[in-house]
Amino acid sequence: MSESSTLKFGGSSMDQPEIAADIFMSDPERNKIAVLSAIGKTVGEEDGPPKVTDVLINLEGAVDENDRRTASEARDFVIDRYRSRYSSVGERALKQICDDGFHLMQPEERHNGYRWIGEHLSARLFAALTGAAYVPSGLRFAGGTLQLQRTIEAIRETTIPYARMSRQVVTEGYFGFDLMSGNVVTLPRGGSDISGVVYAGALDGLEGQRWINENYTDRDGILSAAPDIVGADHFFFY
Repeated sequence: MSESSTLKFGGSSMDQPEIAADIFMSDPERNKIAVLSAIGKTVGEEDGPPKVTDVLINLEGAVDENDRRTASEARDFVIDRYRSRYSSVGERALKQICDDGFHLMQPEERHNGYRWIGEHLSARLFAALTGAAYVPSGLRFAGGTLQLQRTIEAIRETTIPYARMSRQVVTEGYFGFDLMSGNVVTLPRGGSDISGVVYAGALDGLEGQRWINENYTDRDGILSAAPDIVGADHFFFY
């Protein structure tokens, strides 16, 4: 049985998308799907720019409070961050994708929230950077609960045709869509990790292929817990 992989790239990886792209494109026969986070913090810069998702959450509050100045600054920050990281993408594609993202951050789109837009921009721009096919998130929800069978069906329907054409796929982590309304539904923070596992699980065993999920992060080794949460004295490093 041959082996295929979903590659989940975290926020620090998305701060260096060209490095992530080199990893993804290094073995296209094996690296079939990239599941992406929003741009996070720069590795080694604890006092650097904030995570894009944090800024988008602040944007939600600013729009709710009709704080136009803060909202405008948040939108500009997000677009400028993506423009700076994807400057090697052709200007036409870069402008179109960033303009679409800017529209999604407007008050009339508040019903979908904004915190998912970083993953969406990451996926569209990373697809443009690598030449892979952009496929919207296959996660499906009802009443805020992930519907696993419908999710599996959606993932298979949208990704298998590309796999058969030996085409790589880029998609978003962290969020999906409500089956009734079509509105965006987000997972808890860190949900892109869940998305990567769900994608690999949905495809595992199909057409004689074993699927695994590889999670790329700025943490070396294997940890028994998240050190940022439990503290350095309460986890084991393997």
